[in-house]
Amino acid sequence: MVNKDQLFPDSIEAAKKIQNEMAKSVILTDDFPQPLRYIAGMDVSNNPYDPKK
Repeated sequence: MVNKDQLFPDSIEAAKKIQNEMAKSVILTDDFPQPLRYIAGMDVSNNPYDPKK
């Protein structure tokens, strides 16, 4: 789960640290039993942690 500090880091250095930590969990192997047919994504813009609100 992503926390508020990860969504809105205070500095570029903090953002880089978060990205480096997240990069450790990237899976580079194909472990699916069959080829994927669809890939979906979603962007929800009404974020309750929006600092501009």
